Amino acid sequence: VITVYSAKGGIGTTTIAANLALSLMEDEKDKRIVLVDGSMQYGDIHLMFNELGQVSVMDLVPRVMDLDRELVESVMILNRMTGVYILPAPPRPEFAEKITGESFARILEFLRRYFDYVLINTNSYISDSVLASLDSGDTVVLVTAQSINAIRNTRLFLDLWNAFGMTKDRIELVLNRFDPESPITVDRVGERLKFQVSSVLPEDSVAARKADALGQPILKSSRDSAFAKAMVGLSDRVKQRLENVEKNETQRLRLFVTS
Repeated sequence: VITVYSAKGGIGTTTIAANLALSLMEDEKDKRIVLVDGSMQYGDIHLMFNELGQVSVMDLVPRVMDLDRELVESVMILNRMTGVYILPAPPRPEFAEKITGESFARILEFLRRYFDYVLINTNSYISDSVLASLDSGDTVVLVTAQSINAIRNTRLFLDLWNAFGMTKDRIELVLNRFDPESPITVDRVGERLKFQVSSVLPEDSVAARKADALGQPILKSSRDSAFAKAMVGLSDRVKQRLENVEKNETQRLRLFVTS
């Protein structure tokens, strides 16, 4: 389970989650991959794949104690162009409160049994569902940017992570929309956070606009772009981190139900 999270909204979490799912799928075509939209109020990750759906994760909540594979797949969208399954967020923001952290955690643990990779898109507000996403993630792709407020929020999140007793070896720190001309360098970001930046994704507004216009992830619409190439590198790092987690036999602290 891979959770993509940022403590600052609007810096590309959804874009990274969508393209990371696609990168994993292209690298391992025989794998089953599901992209879960855990941004419960305004989640729209399905639109990045030019998909519309009438069902969502909300349709699983009434049967969360009695889930089965047929039911779960019936509320997913299979994007046939990529082979990625998508579990959309609720269609309206007021429905978000119907999804508790406990019920969402159970859904994620069920998906873990049937998919090789479960990728979760989140928003910056730490609701119960976002906390369940962070708790479930074997690896957390933590996204930040070259701005004072993004760095401040990321530092506060890392403090909260420590307070929960979570280990930092699960975190892949990503600097998104990197501008080499910025005075806030990669090293300065790492110094402020007391945590090393693992991956850097460049600013690529041309590729982003093209992807938005076509309703496709950047890895599909601009395969040779700098961002796409950097995403492949991030995918490799995430897989390596997951392998290290698998080798660690120590049972980690969990905040929500695990069975």
